[in-house]
Amino acid sequence: MDSRYYVENFLQKNGFSEAKADETIIGTSKVLDSSQYIAASRNRLNSGILRNECVVLLNPISNEDHLNDAIFSGISKLRDDQYVLVQQYPEESLWNVYQGFNFNGMMKLIQKKISLEMFLVKRHLANQNKNIPSKAAEEKKQEMQLHSQIIYYGVPGCGKSNTIKEQLKNVPDFNKISVVFHPDYTNAEFIGQIKPKLKNHSVSYEFTPGPFAKILRRAYLNPNQNFYLVIDEINRGQASAILGEVFQLCDRIKPNDDKDEFGYGAGWSVYGIDHDDMNDYIRSISSYLKENHDGCETPVEYTPEDGRGEVSAYKSIDINWPGFGETGKLHFSEITPIRLPPNLSILATMNTSDQNVFTLDNAFQRRFDMELVRNEFAKDDAGNFKTEAVCIQHDAKIAGTETSWSEFWEWANRKMTILLKGLSSTEDKRLGVWFVCNVNGEISEKIFAEKVLKYLWDDAFKFKRPQIFIDGCDTLENLISKFHEVKFGVFKNFGN
Repeated sequence: MDSRYYVENFLQKNGFSEAKADETIIGTSKVLDSSQYIAASRNRLNSGILRNECVVLLNPISNEDHLNDAIFSGISKLRDDQYVLVQQYPEESLWNVYQGFNFNGMMKLIQKKISLEMFLVKRHLANQNKNIPSKAAEEKKQEMQLHSQIIYYGVPGCGKSNTIKEQLKNVPDFNKISVVFHPDYTNAEFIGQIKPKLKNHSVSYEFTPGPFAKILRRAYLNPNQNFYLVIDEINRGQASAILGEVFQLCDRIKPNDDKDEFGYGAGWSVYGIDHDDMNDYIRSISSYLKENHDGCETPVEYTPEDGRGEVSAYKSIDINWPGFGETGKLHFSEITPIRLPPNLSILATMNTSDQNVFTLDNAFQRRFDMELVRNEFAKDDAGNFKTEAVCIQHDAKIAGTETSWSEFWEWANRKMTILLKGLSSTEDKRLGVWFVCNVNGEISEKIFAEKVLKYLWDDAFKFKRPQIFIDGCDTLENLISKFHEVKFGVFKNFGN
C-alpha cells in the first residue's frame, strides 16, 4: 500500500496543496483514510477536507455502494469539479476514481484501476478538452503557423538581437527558448544528455533535456501554438557540430509540396532522425506534468506500457494535429523519427565581422533564410524615427562635447569606407548604431574613450592610424589621455 507520505509528496510535486477554506479550490488535495472521510462527510465542522479538488483515500472501502449512494448535505455536498480517489487495489498501487456531481449529490465511478500519474494526465486532458477551439478556429490558427528559419546578420551593434526581441515581445516565455553558441558549447548541452540524479539516497541516470529538446517537445504537444528557438551568435560556436544530426532536420517541406507517404506536410522536416532519448522525452508523462501550463491546448491520448504503478514513458501518444495526414492525428511511438514540426521556428543572429570565427558553409546557409539588419537609425516611410529610443540614440551627445553620436558615427563609418577601400572586411568594420548606448540622452566620455576609441585603434584603423589620429598618439593609452584633454581634436580633420 502506498504510504501517506509518498502520496502526499507525489501530489505536492505535481502542484497540489491542501485546501484551507470551505470552497472547492482547484489544485488542492487531502490524503486520509476512509473512516476519516466517512466521518467528515457527516460533520459540518470537518467538512473542509471535502472542499479539496481531490480527496485521496489510502485504504479500500468494503462497500463501494457507500460512496456511490452518498448524499451529503449543506456544504458537504460534492461538486462536479471534485474527485475522490480510493486505493481499492493496494497490492498493485492502483486506484478507483469517483467524480462528484451537483445533481442530488451523487458520485459516479469514472475510472477503475488507474495509477496516480495516469489520473493526473487524464485530469489535465479533461481540462484541456473543455476549451478545444472550433474546427474553423483551428484551421485559422493552422494558416498562421508558417515557420521561420532565419539568420539575421549585420555589423556588431546594428540591432540584430533587438530585431528578434521586438518580433517576440508578445510571445509567452513558455513558447520561446534562447541559447548562445560559443566555442565550448557542445551538442550534448544543446540537445540534452544523460546525467546522474540523486533520489532518495540512490543515484539514477536520466536524460536531462537541453534547450532544443525542451522547445521541440513543447511544439509537438501544442500544435495550435507557435514556438521559437533563438540562437544568438550562431557562428561563435561550431554550429554544425553543435546541431549535429539536427542539422538534417533544417530542411523543411515547402508550402507547395505534397505531403509525404507518412502524412507530413508543409513546414515539417523533409527527413527524420532516430534519437531514442528525445523520443522518450516527448512521450514522458513525468515531464508532461512538470510542464503543465494554462496555455496548453492539445488533447493527447496515451497508450501505457501497462496499468501498474508509476509509468514514466508510454508506448505511443496520439496528438490532434490539424492538417496532419488524412485523420488530423499524429501517432508518435517509440520508433517514430524526430522531425521539426511546422510550428517551431529557428531565429538566429550572426555578426558579419565574426565570420572568420567559425564559418557557416553553403550547405548550412542554404537551409536558412538570410536577412540583413541594416546599420542605420530606423525610420518609417514618412522619414520619422520608428521609435523614441532610436531618436534619443541618434541625438545623444557625447559627454563633454557638443557632438552627437549620429554625427560621429556617420563620420567614422565614412572614413572607414574611404581609407579601407578594397579590403574585403570594410563593411564589417563599421560602427553599429547601437555600438554604445546612451543613458538619459548622453554617452559617457569614459565609455566613448575606452570602448569606441579602443575599437578604432585596435581594429578598424589598425593599419591606418597615421591617416586618422594626430601625431603623438603612438599608443592607445596616449590616445585616450589626449581625448580627455582635446576631445575630437585627437582626429585629423574631424568632421571632414
